[in-house]
Amino acid sequence: VYTVSNYIKNQSIAFRITIKKEEQGLFTQWLFDHGPEKFKVNITAPQGNFVLNEKSKDPVLCFAGGIGITPFVMYAKSLSNFNTFRRVHIIYCAKSRDYFVFADEFNTMIEKNHFLSIDYKPKKEEGALTKNDIENAINNLGQPDIYICGPTKLEQFICQYLTEKQYNPNQIFVERFHYSGIREHFSPKPSPSQQPTINSIRER
Repeated sequence: VYTVSNYIKNQSIAFRITIKKEEQGLFTQWLFDHGPEKFKVNITAPQGNFVLNEKSKDPVLCFAGGIGITPFVMYAKSLSNFNTFRRVHIIYCAKSRDYFVFADEFNTMIEKNHFLSIDYKPKKEEGALTKNDIENAINNLGQPDIYICGPTKLEQFICQYLTEKQYNPNQIFVERFHYSGIREHFSPKPSPSQQPTINSIRER
């Protein structure tokens, strides 16, 4: 399962997905090394629970790690299209500055929409995300809805901090992703009746 990172609506509708080559990913290894330039695929309609709560008026704080930035591209575009004044701040973590994607798109959106802001956090140049970084971001926004998408270690670090601070679990939304084809990474999916909390995570 991959995240839709853009859509274009002209005479027809085109969706963009963004795929990162993973050392443990069976499909991405094949796609980058052996996949043809053009080929047909079977797809289903976009689905999942990790979607922006558009009914909420609270500001939004997004933590992205690596390719986990993809859903937040759509969040920013959606809020821009709705002409909302809801604040959105993204903290984008990556191994180094070379690993940031969509920087040009975000910078263009930021120039046009003052509700959106982004902090780039390259680990190699500036160090890893800290608890102070999380605390400052939350305090700057008040009591934001928090969305997390990234590697397991980053996700666990943020969730542990939020648990320690007894942050409202109904304002925490987490997307967990695994490498396709690696059996040991999979675990049972939560029941559809479960609400999105720290411990109720949809996997992709």
